[in-house]
Amino acid sequence: MGVNKTAKNFGVGDLMKLRSLLVLALACAFVGKALAEDWEYVKSIPIPRPYAPTFAATTPSGDCVVATFNNSKTEKPVELPVILIHKPLSDTPGFYVVCTNEFSAFRGYSGIAVDSEGNFYVAADTGGADSWIRKFTPDGKRHPSFGNNGEIRPNRRVLGLDLAGDYLFATFGFGELAKYSAKTGALVGTVPAPAKDAPLIRDIAVDPTRQIIYGVALGAAWAWKGGRFDNLSGYKLTRISEDALKNPKAGEGIFYDAFGDRVLLPVSELATLFAVSPSGQISKSEIKGGEGLVRSPCDAVLLADGKTLFIPDMIAGPTGECNIHVMRRVGASTEAPTGA
Repeated sequence: MGVNKTAKNFGVGDLMKLRSLLVLALACAFVGKALAEDWEYVKSIPIPRPYAPTFAATTPSGDCVVATFNNSKTEKPVELPVILIHKPLSDTPGFYVVCTNEFSAFRGYSGIAVDSEGNFYVAADTGGADSWIRKFTPDGKRHPSFGNNGEIRPNRRVLGLDLAGDYLFATFGFGELAKYSAKTGALVGTVPAPAKDAPLIRDIAVDPTRQIIYGVALGAAWAWKGGRFDNLSGYKLTRISEDALKNPKAGEGIFYDAFGDRVLLPVSELATLFAVSPSGQISKSEIKGGEGLVRSPCDAVLLADGKTLFIPDMIAGPTGECNIHVMRRVGASTEAPTGA
């Protein structure tokens, strides 16, 4: 499947004109600096109907890409797209289909990541052992050198993934962690789930400097600490903050903000962005918008500038479309941690 530039209801524009060197240079110039945890609402980007965005990532060229969820009650499976939003901060962003995959009712993608070469990694939560992880090239084709024809099936319920260099981390139902080769899809190692009271981790985010893997469950931040990427045996899953939700929720994401040394997680029922420090301190920013516009924020992802945040919302607003809310960080610069 190639990138579809003629899909119904989707805009027109150039796709994936990679500006990766410029973006990486900007990110490197920002390393060691962070901004105070204070966010202001900028605007909302409506997504073509009838799609409900859940998890998000950004590309090396500064575009935003979102996975979607089948929140319909239809008995027949439907084709759900991964949607790339080209020039998302412009007045007329373009929308393109990266790939489509089939999902039954109330199922969908459970994670998304993009590597430095523009390859897409998407996870599917089918609710059972037939869940999968697939890798797509920048033009939307299955990557031939990853797994079996671009796919791996862990025989587990896949609930989140993130990249750290050549490693692809994924979490399975109830707190199991796995590390794969991002190039080949080969399983490199696992961290077993806790023996009891394991949380239903919905998504993960990697701090590559400290080699900590964060997770989110019921609006609470968790972390695998004590190990190293090359030695998973020391990792233990520990709670960082208290639950903010009463019940599990599909589309519950987390993002590690290296500039602020926090994990960012939207809490849907509160329409609030939580920024949680490694010690469990929480600062909160309301996800504002027009009346009835902010319904069920799911995930958060920063551009390489360290200032611009995209938050997918999986429930439609007053006009019938779901939105990506854009927030911008404000505040004075402070030093960020530089060591492991």
